[in-house]
Amino acid sequence: MRTMEILEPLDFLVGSWDIVRSITDYQSDIQSSFEGTGSFAFMPLAESAVDQLMRYDEFGVLHLGDHHSGARRSLDYRLITRSMVMLYFTDGRPFVDLDLTDGQWTSSHLCGDDLYDISTLVRSETTIEELWHVRGPSKSYEATTTLTRRESSPPPNYGRKVRSLDGR
Repeated sequence: MRTMEILEPLDFLVGSWDIVRSITDYQSDIQSSFEGTGSFAFMPLAESAVDQLMRYDEFGVLHLGDHHSGARRSLDYRLITRSMVMLYFTDGRPFVDLDLTDGQWTSSHLCGDDLYDISTLVRSETTIEELWHVRGPSKSYEATTTLTRRESSPPPNYGRKVRSLDGR
């Protein structure tokens, strides 16, 4: 399995990404999909702040059976160590942590009685995969997401932010 070492996670993520997501709901036996774009952009902070903060905005179309509708979500990414990022809902509630130093990470979030297990894998400078396993009394689904960097959106200092862990 080829992964990438991410030396500076926020600098690596910044920019625009195409998103393709497949969702399998085991309770309703419905297969869904989402196609859209995601954008990571740095947010201004107070002069006294030392943290880096980035906003992630996702827009697209959700295909749920025969139903198609616009969908969106936003998350805030705050750098808490050189390599660790904490994700927050936009209302300030913590969601999951993310450390891509080794190009892969797994984190969990308990929301009421529902458990979200999220695995992230950086395949290359231009491809990230996420796998969500969600289980609870009223939820049972898996979502697989592929983010592909848009050609018009190379990361800053492109050659210094990632390194292949298999020597490539």
